[in-house]
Amino acid sequence: MSSKTIWKWTGFVFLFCLPLSLTAGNWRPLTKGLAFRDLALSAEQGTIQLLKIDLAHYRLGLLQASGQPPGRAFLDQMVIGTKAVAAMNASFFDVDGKAMGLTIDNSQEKSSLRRTSWGVFQIIDGTPSIIHTRNYRKNGRRSLAIQTGPRLVIAGKTPSFQQQRPARRSAICITPQKEVVWAVAYEIPITLASF
Repeated sequence: MSSKTIWKWTGFVFLFCLPLSLTAGNWRPLTKGLAFRDLALSAEQGTIQLLKIDLAHYRLGLLQASGQPPGRAFLDQMVIGTKAVAAMNASFFDVDGKAMGLTIDNSQEKSSLRRTSWGVFQIIDGTPSIIHTRNYRKNGRRSLAIQTGPRLVIAGKTPSFQQQRPARRSAICITPQKEVVWAVAYEIPITLASF
């Protein structure tokens, strides 16, 4: 694993989807272990930007907001002074800026599991996976975990979503090759179902 670059997650929300199948020819390599792709949707939905990360070359980590009000900060300000090459919002937070669900970084639990129907993105022994909250068990080999939701794909199918307000959205996905993909729709707010 490369120690030269550290990935950081931060902020408020990322959503889960699994698995992701995209043809390799559509990806633009940025550097070894890192590739980028724009995924154009309809004119009303804009573009989703995708960043594919090979965990053999990059480490994912958490960075907690420490701005004012507490637990709030802009991403570009949070990564100053870090070795992060990319950052994305993650998790939900309460009014006091505390994470509303499990967060583990460097094998240290920062906040505890919340009993909901959300999912948990985790890395155990260098391998990423996404599980339902009910399947979570403590494991000392888990280097990173973050709990949030909803999951966008469950057993190969898209669930129905009650909330259909358009919003800017972010997701984390895992390819069959166990690469991590960040997906961000920020130009034009879209619904969960569209995302």
